[in-house]
Amino acid sequence: MWKKLCCTLAAGAALLCGPAWAEKGGLEITSEPGGAKIFINGQRKGSTPTQPGKGLYLELEEGEYTLEAKSDDGSTAKQTVFVPGGGVQPAHLVPAREMEFVKIPAGCFQMGSNNGDSDEKPVHQVCVKEFYLGKYEVTQGQWQQVMGSNPSHFKGANLPVENVS
Repeated sequence: MWKKLCCTLAAGAALLCGPAWAEKGGLEITSEPGGAKIFINGQRKGSTPTQPGKGLYLELEEGEYTLEAKSDDGSTAKQTVFVPGGGVQPAHLVPAREMEFVKIPAGCFQMGSNNGDSDEKPVHQVCVKEFYLGKYEVTQGQWQQVMGSNPSHFKGANLPVENVS
């Protein structure tokens, strides 16, 4: 990446114009869990430390980069970041497995109870169109990839997300 460097005279006329290298910046990458393999623009650059709070630091030219973290279990996370010249850009990646879904066929069933609480009465027929349902619970890693936050009390990328509705 280049920037054009120009020196000017007091009168405003260009004295010298030529290329100059863009200023470098830093990228500090952390992952949950640690130990993820890190790729930048498709090239392997290392792994995040397994110690909590530690990151993989890389010096890069100013610009936009696509980051990917891959865990040993096959989970991945992608993120696009801009690394500013002269600054440090933090990036936190939470690899998550792709969600699996099962098809629930259309059908009708009896819902409710005549012997239960008032909000369960009366028994009545309910019909639904076909739909897809997650085969497994949504993990905190999956939630964080989509929502950008993790509201769970008991933290862990592969634990089910909680405190959501």
